Amino acid sequence: MENTTTLPTDQQIVDCYFALQRSRGFSKACWAYGMLATYGISLDDLSSFTWNLDLSIKIFSQKQKIYPLHPQWIYLFQLKEKQPSNIESCFRCMREKLTEAISTKKTTLNLTDLQFSYRLRKAYYRRQQADRKKKCLSSEALSVH
Repeated sequence: MENTTTLPTDQQIVDCYFALQRSRGFSKACWAYGMLATYGISLDDLSSFTWNLDLSIKIFSQKQKIYPLHPQWIYLFQLKEKQPSNIESCFRCMREKLTEAISTKKTTLNLTDLQFSYRLRKAYYRRQQADRKKKCLSSEALSVH
């Protein structure tokens, strides 16, 4: 059987976030969903991260910063403002509510969809950046001659 899973669009991700936000009692799950969509991290990574001034995050178990593919989502989803004050104490509840939101169809995208979407887009954007650099360098080389 062929896998027919399609990559969720950015608009679908945003729509799912706001649908979850409208669901009563899911505010912490909604924040977690926004973080996963924005940074492509796992739910477990949310228990141990810090914000950097450049809007990247640093997960304690990883060496490199993680950058958002869409920095505007940090503001759109109000991720810094809505971050639970003590994530460790509400982490289990957050996980349960997010699982409940997915199982009860309060959101149509699961966590795997969000992570997969992030990884594919990241690879795509990196290729685009590399192509732009090549074009820029080749046009500069032509203008020098």
